[in-house]
Amino acid sequence: MDEQLVGRAASYVRYLRDNKQCFNFRHTVLMDEPAVYFEDAREQTVEI
Repeated sequence: MDEQLVGRAASYVRYLRDNKQCFNFRHTVLMDEPAVYFEDAREQTVEI
């Protein structure tokens, strides 16, 4: 599970780096630090 989480984080950082020049910062949503702790590495979730 940790490897999957690290892989997703690395993939997201790559995405950010590759698209940095075309971001529209007026439409950017910032997340605070606690959002990291709610990461769920499951590929599928069930809504109850």
